[in-house]
Amino acid sequence: MRIAQRELDALGVAPVTAPSARSLRHLRRDVVVAEAAVATVAQQLATANPTQATTNSLLGKRELDSLGVADVPEASVRSERRLRRQRRRAETAAQDLARRAAQQQTLTCVACMEQYPARDSVRFGTCENPSGHCRGCLQNWLASRIGEAGRTDDIRCPCNMPRCEGYATHETVHQHATAQDFEVFDTLQTQEVLREMPGYRACPSAACRSGQIHDNNDGNIFKCGACGHRHCTNCNVPFHDGESCEQRKSRKKMENMSKTEQEKASQAKVDSISATCPGCGARINKNGGCDHMTCRLCRTEFCYLCSAPYSGSQGIHKVGNTAHKPHCKYHC
Repeated sequence: MRIAQRELDALGVAPVTAPSARSLRHLRRDVVVAEAAVATVAQQLATANPTQATTNSLLGKRELDSLGVADVPEASVRSERRLRRQRRRAETAAQDLARRAAQQQTLTCVACMEQYPARDSVRFGTCENPSGHCRGCLQNWLASRIGEAGRTDDIRCPCNMPRCEGYATHETVHQHATAQDFEVFDTLQTQEVLREMPGYRACPSAACRSGQIHDNNDGNIFKCGACGHRHCTNCNVPFHDGESCEQRKSRKKMENMSKTEQEKASQAKVDSISATCPGCGARINKNGGCDHMTCRLCRTEFCYLCSAPYSGSQGIHKVGNTAHKPHCKYHC
């Protein structure tokens, strides 16, 4: 195979004088390598349209000059910038479409079963699941839970998902509860902070949600600054005017003792005018007649005086009056 001098000049190969067979083989190999390099660069220019910096990263400047490859024109740079702008516009349009699709999505409220926009979904604290309630039902749910909860952390996320640790935050309640319910929640949350302070006491009045600091210097009388309720901190009862804690304690003891005695007397009275049915345990009053009683509830027949049964193998019907208890007047 013969190679023209013009081809060698185009490839930057020095003239060969009287080449040997070995030199020709080496030259042929160099030409094949050079042609392959030019073909690779041409393919990448056609597909990727690189800038000059990209081309130089593929082949050094010296190699390009030796191969006779011209610099990448400025038009390629502008074309790449235009493609980048178009790609950014496409990404922005895709994001906008996704946002519109999310806004049009609807969910079913677990309370009223009506459809509501997914964008109105509320998430509680760290929970990633929507609560499942529309705005109106969520407001009603918050009102119910705030009224029942003793602490704000009792208001847990209503998503009912396993291992959910979400709870109603201050911001969530402020955005979705009524102003009145939020005020109650805010007061409850404030009290929780105050309870951690030494000497703080909540007002014991059921109608008051206030509280205040009460230390030992204030004595045993707690007076609520909000509602005026007075409470004895020693006895833990409404304050007892006119008597000391010891006097009140003695009085209550006497009242309790009198009450116990009254109960005993009442029970003795009931026992004296009634008998207990041995069948069902009901109390039966006798208003006349003989002492042979029949319970209206279980129909058991027994002696009113000693409760001995009339039926059975050891009953009065079977063995006679010896079935009566020894203390009974009918026993013989």
